[in-house]
Amino acid sequence: MTTSGKVLVVGEAPGPSGSGGAAEGRIGRRLAALSCLRYEDYLERTERVNILLRWPGAAGNGSRFPAAKARRAAGKVLRQA
Repeated sequence: MTTSGKVLVVGEAPGPSGSGGAAEGRIGRRLAALSCLRYEDYLERTERVNILLRWPGAAGNGSRFPAAKARRAAGKVLRQA
């Protein structure tokens, strides 16, 4: 929970197009459905952040996730929550 009382949803990074907010759009709709919430309620009840500001690029079947950079960014998110 955040200081606002909302659930904090943490994403990896924006998608390859770089558009849209953290954990919104297609993935947000999927998370809402998994939470048994309407999408609008999901948006209202959550705060959403990405650990990385930009998509790190592809690597095999996933992305090139820079663990050390992400660890530092996650620490900042936790201090702000």
